[in-house]
Amino acid sequence: MKNTKKIYLAKNIKPAQGYFRVLPIAAALAASGFIQPAFAVDRTWFGGNGDWELNTNWSPSGVPGNGDKGIINSGNSTLSFNSGIAGLDFFGGSLRGAGDLAVSGLTTFTGGQIGGDGGDVIANGGLTISGAAEKTLGYFNGPVSSGIVNNGTATWTGAGNLDNQNSGRFTNSANGNLNIQTDADFLNGTLVNQGTLTKSVGAADGSDKTVISGVFENSGSVNVQQGTLSIIGSGTHTGSFTSSPDSWIEFAAGFNRAQQLNAGASVTGNVRMIDTSGGTFVNSGATYDATRTEIVAGGRLSFTEPSQTANTDTLSVSGGALRGAGDLAVSGLTTFTGGQIGGDGGDVIANGGLTISGAAEKTLGYFNGPVSSGIVNNGTATWTGAGNLDNQNSGRFTNSANGNLNIQTDADFLNGTLVNQGTLTKSVGAADGSDKTVISGVFENSGSVNVQQGTLEVTRAFNNQGVINVATGAIFHGNNGNFANDGILQGNGTIQTEANNDLINTGEINPGDSVGHLTIDGDLNQASGGVINFELASLSSFDQLTVTDDVTLGGEIAIWNLGYTPVAGDSFVVATFDERADTRFSSFSVNGFNPDLFKVQYHDHDVTVAVIPEPEQYLMLLAGLGLMGVVARRQRNGIRGCDEAV
Repeated sequence: MKNTKKIYLAKNIKPAQGYFRVLPIAAALAASGFIQPAFAVDRTWFGGNGDWELNTNWSPSGVPGNGDKGIINSGNSTLSFNSGIAGLDFFGGSLRGAGDLAVSGLTTFTGGQIGGDGGDVIANGGLTISGAAEKTLGYFNGPVSSGIVNNGTATWTGAGNLDNQNSGRFTNSANGNLNIQTDADFLNGTLVNQGTLTKSVGAADGSDKTVISGVFENSGSVNVQQGTLSIIGSGTHTGSFTSSPDSWIEFAAGFNRAQQLNAGASVTGNVRMIDTSGGTFVNSGATYDATRTEIVAGGRLSFTEPSQTANTDTLSVSGGALRGAGDLAVSGLTTFTGGQIGGDGGDVIANGGLTISGAAEKTLGYFNGPVSSGIVNNGTATWTGAGNLDNQNSGRFTNSANGNLNIQTDADFLNGTLVNQGTLTKSVGAADGSDKTVISGVFENSGSVNVQQGTLEVTRAFNNQGVINVATGAIFHGNNGNFANDGILQGNGTIQTEANNDLINTGEINPGDSVGHLTIDGDLNQASGGVINFELASLSSFDQLTVTDDVTLGGEIAIWNLGYTPVAGDSFVVATFDERADTRFSSFSVNGFNPDLFKVQYHDHDVTVAVIPEPEQYLMLLAGLGLMGVVARRQRNGIRGCDEAV
């Protein structure tokens, strides 16, 4: 009875009735997320292939809510509507669908597949990607690029790659910080960095690397602290790239793809261009200020803006191509062992030294390149090794007024243009001149050329505007029918012309370096305006010029006092030749002597400068001998044995 009474009384308690009427409303609010449950639930997917929103696909039963953790080990879950949970452990299986899953706490990704239908896992409370298993963003033929959006701190560890499909996408948002603590790779798909991406693990020498082979778009900051970050797919960038002293950033691009560094982008640190069928382009408004730049086989780097100059401390080109309308200024050493430079108007400006070396061919310019360009040397350059500079017509090497190019090889400069405004020296070659370096392109010299050993041969039309100094045993060979000198030819070696052609001199010829003997192997046409200078040190020490073939004389012959004291009757055979046309020098200048003491004598095979008595002594001699008339006739006709006298 007591129990029956209690039950009866309970039915008549009105507040209790009101309480029970509220329960359906409260339950609905809790389910919608406006009221959080009293405790979180870890809900594990066991629904196989099914809908995320179905309660019975989870254990314990119920769709994970804002306070719950979702755990997926296997199966395929499809999320059609936006949802939110407190945590996500994704160990396998797949998560797809058009709906976003916002995770307020930690997201763990160790295996399986996420994205491809447009919906993202939005990691707001931290993200760890780890383990040896491969992980995948997107799926084959997924319609919409999607996967993970990181809005917090993300760490990637373990050996497992992110081996994605083209529909896979990882976005490191403006608030995101992605720390790559592995040498695993991001393959295919798309990686978008709007925040900070750091590679902090790798060998100190940069040999360990993380490869990004998909699309990479950086509008944030990329920092490589250790190892190498190799970006080899394609991308458009407006953010920054930097590396520490012992790490590297590598750029490449696939077929019909490119890395575009656009306005706002910047590159600092160590940068390497690697094997690619595309290229990396530094465009207007981008900044390139690298520490070390390397271009290896297949790599390609272009500076597209002619008004901008990029900078690097050192440059090494061992393959690939360096092109573009903009210049790359190198403050330290430039090393060129292979590959191709120039052709679009932009030059490598070597300010801190240049070495060209190795057996591989190297190329300046490229086929149909629009603007002659290549390398400008402003320092000390050495060329060694057997590899030719086998250039295209658009290739150009400029040895500037401050430059010193030392050719320590018998390799050739083929095609293109070689401009010497400074000092060019060939210092290696056989003592007899049989080993040679051939310049088959255009050669422009307004500086100094020193042929110390071997032969330096020019095969195109050449008009010397500078100084060519040829040492004993060495040869400068103008192997073209158009060989002219408007500058200075000097030294103790040989100036050789093309067979059956002549050297046209409208400049200066100075036998010897001080006193010496210069040979012209060929014909000499001494034109109006040309000067041949001879220095006289003593009767046995004076300049001599040997022309192996014929001469046509004109212009000026000049003698210079180098310590000789004139003695009447002394003579100097200053020039010898095979045959002389019926010509003579137009003028004779005497420097450092009494001009009345010397006379030029012309013979069939030589030119001689002779000392005659001073006028007073000569007149006394004539009076004493009574031969005034005879001597007067000899003065008019020349000294006995001579053709002419000046």
